[in-house]
Amino acid sequence: MPRKIPFTRSPPPPYTQIETLSPIIRRITARNPSSFTYHGTGTYIVGHATDVTIIDPGPLLEEHVEAIKRSLKGEKVRYILITHTHSDHSPAAQILKQYWDGVKTYGFGPHGSGRASTSPPSPEEFEDEVDYSFTPDIILSHNEVLTTPQYTITTLHTPGHTSNHLCFALKEEKVLFTGDAVMGWSTSVIIPPDGNMMDYMSTLDLLLQRAKRGEDVVYWPTHGTCINNVEEYVQCYKEHRLERKQQIYNCFQKQLLKTNKHHEKNGKMKILEMVPIIYQDLDAKLYNAAALSMLATIIWMVEIGQVRTCDDDEECLPTLDSTFILCETEEKE
Repeated sequence: MPRKIPFTRSPPPPYTQIETLSPIIRRITARNPSSFTYHGTGTYIVGHATDVTIIDPGPLLEEHVEAIKRSLKGEKVRYILITHTHSDHSPAAQILKQYWDGVKTYGFGPHGSGRASTSPPSPEEFEDEVDYSFTPDIILSHNEVLTTPQYTITTLHTPGHTSNHLCFALKEEKVLFTGDAVMGWSTSVIIPPDGNMMDYMSTLDLLLQRAKRGEDVVYWPTHGTCINNVEEYVQCYKEHRLERKQQIYNCFQKQLLKTNKHHEKNGKMKILEMVPIIYQDLDAKLYNAAALSMLATIIWMVEIGQVRTCDDDEECLPTLDSTFILCETEEKE
């Protein structure tokens, strides 16, 4: 039985005000609370005086942008770092870049740049939640190092939530800014085609190994409060995803037994048929969001050969309308 994820809920932060989290970490939270952003986007400020780094400048909210400018009056910004290109993370970068003349933006690349396929977004992808306008001035890859006299930041390419997702490790405090890869109040949302569950599981393996080596002892996600028990937390995250995959597999098995009983012998299912079976206690209003999460897991199962689509064109990326079947089913028939 997988362990329950030890989520940490926290009270709303003081919007538009700067919080001191450690000797070299500060935060300003945007007033954009939602079911995806929790209390809002936390813009992190690392360093002081002439060595300031901004991580995830946030959404285009005037009061938030002005709060960042006001809080850093008289200080010099060296880097503007972007974890990924969702509209609650990167849009304010352009305004702040212009305000601090000469500062560069850093990120993995524009939206979708970490994906093997360059196909346009599918209907499942929330296009209005994506910042397609952002392209970093400086492209970062995995394990690059940014230095100042005060601190050292190392980049980690952590795809899954998005293909261009980065985390940033602050060496001096053994802190990892996890963006949306790991959050203290909820699991991360993985929405295909840019979100990919197989990539996400590899990301969790990477974070788990770093935690075991003691490289990261505290996580600061972009949404919510800090996570201290990082090794246990990431392990629980992994177990949750593996449990969900097993539940989907079991659902196919039960459907196969059911159809065999009625002499149909196919075991085929659609995602929307499985949602109410697996999410029995979920409000029906949230079925679509659950279906998108299941789609990411089923695509993972397709990639590892557990499941296949019954679509006419099996080369196409599976969608919510696809019909699926266990690969082993046909072998037994």
